[in-house]
Amino acid sequence: MGKYSFKLTKQEKLYAKKALKVVVAKKTLKKGKIINNQDIVLKRTGSTSLHCIYSMNEIVGKKTNREILVDQPIINKYLKR
Repeated sequence: MGKYSFKLTKQEKLYAKKALKVVVAKKTLKKGKIINNQDIVLKRTGSTSLHCIYSMNEIVGKKTNREILVDQPIINKYLKR
C-alpha cells in the first residue's frame, strides 16, 4: 500500500500548543457556590495563561470567592483555598 510519513508542520505544532482546553463556567456561578461537575466544562478558549486550570477534578468541591460568568475561564484566585 505504500509508505506514508506523518509529520506535523511547524504551524500545526504551534496550534497544538495553543489549543489546550481550560475549565470554564457552564453557567454563571455565584460567590460562595461549591462547584460540581454540572457547573463546569472544558473548552478551547485560546487562553494559555499559567493561571488557567486544565483539569476539572482540581476544582470540583471547591468554593468560589467571586462571581464567575458563563464561559469565563476559572483560575485559582477565583477559588477559596
